[in-house]
Amino acid sequence: YLGRRYVSPALAREIGIGYAVTGRYAYRVIVPVYADRRLLTFIARTVLTQCPNCTNRLDDCACRPRKFPKVLTPRSKDGARPSAGLFNFGRVLAGACRRVLVCEGVFDALCRPDESVALLGSTASQTQIALLADLARSGRTLTLALDADDAGYRGTLKVADALTAELVSVWVALLPVGSDPGSLPEADYERCLSKARPYII
Repeated sequence: YLGRRYVSPALAREIGIGYAVTGRYAYRVIVPVYADRRLLTFIARTVLTQCPNCTNRLDDCACRPRKFPKVLTPRSKDGARPSAGLFNFGRVLAGACRRVLVCEGVFDALCRPDESVALLGSTASQTQIALLADLARSGRTLTLALDADDAGYRGTLKVADALTAELVSVWVALLPVGSDPGSLPEADYERCLSKARPYII
């Protein structure tokens, strides 16, 4: 599964990716999210392609009252703080990249781990905006590459507006409709990034 998501064994070890075999997170890859060596939350992504309850493909799951979730995360009452940081922020901050790609999901970021961070959703908290602004003020260019769906489009506008209010220049990459960075072939993703345009209010 990790190989299909562009994650090498060495990168998996570095990030601390694990796998659950029992319990609530069974059959899920576990991706931890840290800030200053503190665990903020984790993303539990199923490796199953069919719902274990209705046997349909996950995209066609017909379970009621809700579909079998592809992704699970711990709850805030259990101590999770997903909005208190950015996935992969420490690695990018310590690196030498001049461009930072801002994505939604952890696997979107992991397909380009040296220059990508993830919001863990399509919106950004004030803390996350401040962290992105810090990256920009350190001489890096920010390029938003959120999912090409309604939530991603709305999120792009909100994040770009918030960063612009911080006097940070932002670029926007337009991905094919219905796609995300983790689902695109490398050449197609690079083409989208090369055609990114500055965000202007």
